[in-house]
Amino acid sequence: MDEREKKHEAIAERNALFGIITIIVAGILYEAITSTLNQKISINPFLIMALIVGVIIKAISNIYLDKKD
Repeated sequence: MDEREKKHEAIAERNALFGIITIIVAGILYEAITSTLNQKISINPFLIMALIVGVIIKAISNIYLDKKD
């Protein structure tokens, strides 16, 4: 793989992640709104954990890459 191919793959993966995050956030908002309307707060904890783990992994990756350079 040359540098251009690596850059294209990184961009594609970033764009896919943005799509995934958008769907997860929409799912959380949908569950929050519908459960509030039913007067029973219930949100899937796996959706919340997916976002939290994603933020943690991104933070660790940024710290590692900053120190590596």
